[in-house]
Amino acid sequence: MAKNRNEVAMQRIPKPSIVADLTQKDRKFASHMLIYMIAIYVEGVIASGILANYMINIMYIGSYNWVTTAGIFTFPISFITASIIIEVWGYRVGRKVANFALILNACMAGLLVITMLMPTPTWFDSTAFTTALGQNARIFVAGTTAFYCSKLLDNYVFAKLKNKNNAGGYIVRALISSKAGHLIDGVLFSFIGFYGNMPLGSLLLMIPLGALLKILFEFICVPISHYGQKKLNAHEDKWAAEHGVSE
Repeated sequence: MAKNRNEVAMQRIPKPSIVADLTQKDRKFASHMLIYMIAIYVEGVIASGILANYMINIMYIGSYNWVTTAGIFTFPISFITASIIIEVWGYRVGRKVANFALILNACMAGLLVITMLMPTPTWFDSTAFTTALGQNARIFVAGTTAFYCSKLLDNYVFAKLKNKNNAGGYIVRALISSKAGHLIDGVLFSFIGFYGNMPLGSLLLMIPLGALLKILFEFICVPISHYGQKKLNAHEDKWAAEHGVSE
């Protein structure tokens, strides 16, 4: 049986990039929107690494501070974009985007370290810069380890739940999968990034506080990401119908 023009054209497209993991139904639209989603996601990851250098005191519990880092406020950005990417373009694309963000974050941390090793003129005071970002290398290692492990686990659970007959619907899948990621993220990031630099009691309290804040953000963000993925899926279906591309 002869192949239609769309099928032949699709076979000629090389497959070295992220777009290669997309279904054929809406390649042009997906590649266009995926760039935007990647940009937003990476921006959230890099901003999180910088803001993690700043501690926020939430309350006192006995003699300990219940603290968290300012990086927690970038969580909604990564949560919404990651959920949409996985839901619309699939787990393999989500994994590649996570790896891409990891590489760019490493480049930024490396540039900061190299910058602080460079000599400065006698009239230039680099104290403020070093104080603000001097711990960035350790924060990067902590954040990268926690981010990479938690996101891979989160995305894996999310995709597995989806494969099980769309188990629980989008909102339930997003909430369940993220809990596993929160646990890994909190423990790894807190101990690698801050052990020895803050009281152990405050360090242990920071783990559940971060998880609680992320859960709160999730309940706010899940409807937003759900709306976004529905819009993107609807657009893909419409494009596929208009251009005669079958699933």
